[in-house]
Amino acid sequence: MNVDDFFVRLIAALERAKVLYMVTGSYASSAHGKPRASDDIDIVIAPTEDQLHNLMSEFPEDQYYADQEDALDALKHHSQFNVIDFATMWKADLIIRKDRDFSRVEFGRRRPHTIAGTRVDLTTAEDIVIAKLEWAKIAEVNSRAITAGSRTRT
Repeated sequence: MNVDDFFVRLIAALERAKVLYMVTGSYASSAHGKPRASDDIDIVIAPTEDQLHNLMSEFPEDQYYADQEDALDALKHHSQFNVIDFATMWKADLIIRKDRDFSRVEFGRRRPHTIAGTRVDLTTAEDIVIAKLEWAKIAEVNSRAITAGSRTRT
């Protein structure tokens, strides 16, 4: 088994649970022509609570790490939770779509694409760039806060 096997099973689980999603991160970058290595699969999801319960039932605890309380907490706080496949040890970050205009627009721009022989909904190349810039800005702000905090403690 390889990461593509896990990816295909993950997409099938999302579709059986009727959860709207978009593949992002390194999988999306690679599909757009810029191969990137990563240690996880990033997927933005927009489930209802019932859909999330259905999705979590797709991951038997003897085959996956997938904590239902973490998932429900992520839904409540628009954050993320993980699913880890014990067979491959690959991890998926399932990211609850943020409740803001840009995130709704970005999600609406997702496009069908084929990855690993499976039709998926994929974020646009432009939105990958915007997301990377946003993450870089967050990292910079956090770095400044840590540095400022360490200076005030000395």
